[in-house]
Amino acid sequence: MKSQISNLKSQIKRGELEDLRYERQRRRAYGNTNFIRAGSKKIFLATSALLLLTLGFTQNAYAQVQTITISPPTADFSLNPGAYAEGTIKIINDDSEAISFEASFQDFIVDNPLGIPSFQIHNTSERYSASSWLEVYPSSFVIPPQTHQTINYYIHVPSTARPGGHYAGLIFSPQNSSSLSSSGASVNTNIAALLSVSVNGEIEEKAKVISITGDKFSEFGPVKITTTIQNLGDLHIKPQGRVSLINMLGSSIEAKNLPENNIFPEASRNFEVSLGNKFMLGRYKASFLGSYGKNNNNPLTSEFYFWVFPWRAFILAVLMLLAAILSAIYLKRRREPKKPDLPKAPIQ
Repeated sequence: MKSQISNLKSQIKRGELEDLRYERQRRRAYGNTNFIRAGSKKIFLATSALLLLTLGFTQNAYAQVQTITISPPTADFSLNPGAYAEGTIKIINDDSEAISFEASFQDFIVDNPLGIPSFQIHNTSERYSASSWLEVYPSSFVIPPQTHQTINYYIHVPSTARPGGHYAGLIFSPQNSSSLSSSGASVNTNIAALLSVSVNGEIEEKAKVISITGDKFSEFGPVKITTTIQNLGDLHIKPQGRVSLINMLGSSIEAKNLPENNIFPEASRNFEVSLGNKFMLGRYKASFLGSYGKNNNNPLTSEFYFWVFPWRAFILAVLMLLAAILSAIYLKRRREPKKPDLPKAPIQ
């Protein structure tokens, strides 16, 4: 029994000596291993903390985004001076929390080619103003989660109102929200319904095509054509028309209608269509024919010429053709029999 115990002790000592010897060799070869492991633990802990913190902020940011639907987002009225009209708007709270709102009015104009409304807080032109004509009930309210609120608004057109278009936004400002995802026009964190009032009378309807443009040279199709139309009248218009693609033979290859969008007074707007297919060759014409106005009887026309030529494919084809010709010439010369050498005449 004592011999077994002594043998066991000697094995343990030998194991400890081997471990000690291995540890010394490891430190000589990898002196910073312990430091790296400690650093790795620190980096892992820091990364974990940062990930949890990021997830926390993400969840908070997600919780702050609230979904609001306004219906209808736009409304058009055609009224006489001194007339009265009313309408309703439904605001739907799709969030899980109640949201309180306050209503207000602001005039808006559209002064960019993309058709984005710009709300006017100060220095609003009376020519297109309509915010002072509006009233709303209720002006403040709370919408419980997953429910809606119906808003009534009233329009009183002054008897001295100028004929033409007048534009205002019915704006709803949430009082307990920092971020919204809405279906209406947005004003910072607010939502708005856009109201257009056409006051009847002597209205000038005037518009023109400023340009119809695209790339004058393209390697491949389809080609994007941009038609810019300017409204010089007193009322917003919604021009209709189509752009046709015509080849060198005068044949119409394709035609597309313009998107139906409003152009507000004193503003211009871009209308884009893509025509043709990938493989096109030659000179083409993009021809626009359209109309505008209340009766849609005022014409608009313009055209644009451009070239499509796949020059890289053409150069490659020419090089391949030259290579084929040179190869044929070379093979032909190799196949021709060599002429025998004639004996030289003796020199006298």
